[in-house]
Amino acid sequence: MVAVVAVLAGCASPEPKPTPGDSLSGTRWSLVSIGGSPVLASESTSMRFEKGRLVGSDGCNRYATSYSASESSLKIGPNIAGTRMACTQPIMEEAATFIGILGQAASYRTNGNRMTLLDRDGRPLADFRKEP
Repeated sequence: MVAVVAVLAGCASPEPKPTPGDSLSGTRWSLVSIGGSPVLASESTSMRFEKGRLVGSDGCNRYATSYSASESSLKIGPNIAGTRMACTQPIMEEAATFIGILGQAASYRTNGNRMTLLDRDGRPLADFRKEP
């Protein structure tokens, strides 16, 4: 029995480590717009940052991945795991776009309770509202 527990413990993923200067850890955000256009699933599309781990909903499915952030730089993924439930076609398309945006994010900008994800050229990808 002890050997089984030891083997299983060795298979567990190590706890992600926070990046120094990670001001996103401990925050939760809801998607407001993609490319300046309002989204269909704004109430359910979310990101929660916790010590190098990003989890949330893409509006249809739950997802989880790693991230690193410092000051305004942000790297999400590269591997994003998620559930595979079916939703209406418009929501599924929006969810796929959202997951694609997470992989493109290179930095972020905050202003009060608002955050914008930016690509590597500084172009806005998506806007979020901070949740309590």
